[in-house]
Amino acid sequence: MSDITEEQLDEIIDSEEKQKEEDKQSLVDLENILNSDSGLRFIARLIFENCFVFTNAYTNTDKATNYNLGRQSVGQELINKIRSLNKDYISKLFNYQKENEK
Repeated sequence: MSDITEEQLDEIIDSEEKQKEEDKQSLVDLENILNSDSGLRFIARLIFENCFVFTNAYTNTDKATNYNLGRQSVGQELINKIRSLNKDYISKLFNYQKENEK
């Protein structure tokens, strides 16, 4: 078992702090996108038309199923980030999708 030097520990801590700041900025960026009508439309289309979050991912081949599940996981992660900002955004996304299904 090797010991971690103080310098290595500082690098790890700095890296974790940098990642936390980047995550915070990503949420700020996402909120700015969702606060515009065009951004909301874009995200809604991305989730409902590209990520197929609310459709069946399973097909007759493993490769296609895995591909679809990967797309869904991206959409689910995006929904979780949106939900962490403000749950009202989720209803806005669903309302947008409902209006465009007609």
